[in-house]
Amino acid sequence: MLSDLWIRLRSLFRRKAVETELEDELRFHLECQIEKHVRAGFSAEEARRRARLELGGFEQMKEECRDARGVIFVETTLQDFRYALRQLRRSPAFTLVAVLTLGIGIGANTAVFSVLNCVLFEPLPYPKAGELVELRQIAPGAAGLASFSDGLRLSPSMYFTYAQQNRAFQSLGVWATGTASVTGLATPEQVRYVLVSEGVLEALSVPPAIGRWLSRADQVPQGPKTVMLSYGYWQRRFGGDRSVIGRNITVDSRLREIVGVMPQGFHLVDADFDLIVPIAFDRSKLILAGFGYQGIARLRPGITIAQADADLARMVPIWMRSWSNGPGTNPLFCETWKITPALRPLKRAVIGNIGNVLWVLMGTIGVVMLIACANVANLLLVRVDSRRQELAIRAALGAGRGRIVKELLLQSVLLGLAGGALGVGLAYEGLRVLVAMGPSGLPRLSEITLDGRALGVAVLLSLLSSLLFGLIPAFKYAGPRISESLRSVGRAATASAERLHLRNLLVVAQVAMALILLVSAGLMVRTFQALRSVEPGFIDAPHLETFRISIPASLVATPQQVT
Repeated sequence: MLSDLWIRLRSLFRRKAVETELEDELRFHLECQIEKHVRAGFSAEEARRRARLELGGFEQMKEECRDARGVIFVETTLQDFRYALRQLRRSPAFTLVAVLTLGIGIGANTAVFSVLNCVLFEPLPYPKAGELVELRQIAPGAAGLASFSDGLRLSPSMYFTYAQQNRAFQSLGVWATGTASVTGLATPEQVRYVLVSEGVLEALSVPPAIGRWLSRADQVPQGPKTVMLSYGYWQRRFGGDRSVIGRNITVDSRLREIVGVMPQGFHLVDADFDLIVPIAFDRSKLILAGFGYQGIARLRPGITIAQADADLARMVPIWMRSWSNGPGTNPLFCETWKITPALRPLKRAVIGNIGNVLWVLMGTIGVVMLIACANVANLLLVRVDSRRQELAIRAALGAGRGRIVKELLLQSVLLGLAGGALGVGLAYEGLRVLVAMGPSGLPRLSEITLDGRALGVAVLLSLLSSLLFGLIPAFKYAGPRISESLRSVGRAATASAERLHLRNLLVVAQVAMALILLVSAGLMVRTFQALRSVEPGFIDAPHLETFRISIPASLVATPQQVT
């Protein structure tokens, strides 16, 4: 087996040497046969004639020996590959137009798939992300407190009840976002922060890059004042100095000790932040109300969302009986709200309804890819039509239908792969622009990248599109009727209605698909114009501005002084 493999490899990579050896061997056998007949009494001329008759044609014997080596298919494929390259080099305008057409189509599809892949298919960047859920509950009777999209948020008293009474979660916590002023580091700066209770970081299970997590001691009302930094804020403000742990920064006029830095790319659900600040709830001052916190939890192994919903539903009455809104209030007034747990996977909470939009966009770009394939197929039909006589002569000289189809398909594959390479470059640059623009409605924006799966899709699109637009001219002009082209040599090159029929069909398909895209784009433009003409309820909108003043309680204690 190894010897056969060695012979085949030598035949491929040392073809000239192997051909020389083959010719010498065949001449040796011929001379032996001639010598044999000379010894039998024949003249030299007759001995040579008899030897050639016995051994057969010289070139025929070479072909039989080549076939016996089992590499004839690879050799002919390499020959067809080189010929296809020469054909494309001879027509640079055709090659450029075809590659650009395919590159734009493949690039657009690869870019949109990358967005779709990173937003919808890739798991959230947390360990065992499938166990993470958003603590969501609906309350039809809580008018003004529960929204259609977010439902009823959690109150601090709810958090304590759920954290202590649950049977379904490994860890559970609440969080909220806000802004704060950081002073004492060069110029004052307003930063984004997330308030987190105990259980939030434990649920996400992402270890800090340096330092430690916020601990239970950091959640005590009169305990130490601590803070964690995001990776970006650490790099921007402290230059990535690892000795930052233990230093103090002033956040809303209050000194806080830096205890840790989260790793690069970490997001708390869908919130981008600079600081993580612990929530220090004072249980003695808590009431039923205060529904301003989002909840997150990690399910216990084997627990389903339906079981967790049932567990939360069990705890809602416990929460109402354990807390009140002050003396003289009815602790069961929340019964009219009909609070119902409606947990959902954390990934669904992050991406929202953007998946429907992305699938529609993927379908639209898919139509663009089909238009590109139809366009290139038409170009190839015209190009192969000009080679009809050449293909007919090749067929007459003994080239089989399979050999002609293979040569035409190789040319299509070369165009597809070149278009795919160009498409990958266009997709890479397009994604860079998309991430830099930062559209606010697109979740997981910072995670969008051109990964191995997207590159695989680009290769697959290149090969499939090659077959799609390459098989049409291959089977049309390499079929059984190719001999008709041989009989037409020397006649006028007027294209018959039959030859134009397929091209006309492709043009009709292109126009139909383009019309669908055009109508859809027109409807989107009309929708956008209608949204712009909606009356906001005030006049001279370009000259109106809003602003917000935040005075921390640590700086001014009483509401009267704030006013």
